[in-house]
Amino acid sequence: MLPRIALTLGDPRGIGPEIVAKTLSEPPAEAHYIVIGPEELIRDLPAERISIGAMGKGIASAQTIPPSPFPLPPREAGRLAALAVEKAAELALAGDVDAIVTAPVEKRALHDAGYAYPGHTEWLAELAGGVDVAMMLTTGKLRVVLATTHIPLSAVP
Repeated sequence: MLPRIALTLGDPRGIGPEIVAKTLSEPPAEAHYIVIGPEELIRDLPAERISIGAMGKGIASAQTIPPSPFPLPPREAGRLAALAVEKAAELALAGDVDAIVTAPVEKRALHDAGYAYPGHTEWLAELAGGVDVAMMLTTGKLRVVLATTHIPLSAVP
């Protein structure tokens, strides 16, 4: 049986949707991919899809950075990105997917939407019930787990 991998779309105003589309055009591994995000951005992707929220027409905002063809206030973009992460975590905890891959989010937008986590790592740890987690970066044969995450270098010692 193929592994089931949930892909969250990230901030709908950012590069997340582009990264996910490019990844699915030449998937890195044989797997069953499930994309989670706003219907308007996932409907044409070659994977199983789970629609989250609704983007609607949106409202242009001076805080919307970078400019996007989907003008949403940061708070709404953060809410949509957060709903996708929460759905992916729910699927993983239920055993419906074997892994989660998250596309980039704008932390300020998440904070505006009421999600005050410094990053995905801490957020996923809480969604999983406060378990110990580590952020791992991989490439080829190299795997690196970070000793610290989302803290200023001055706070490391």
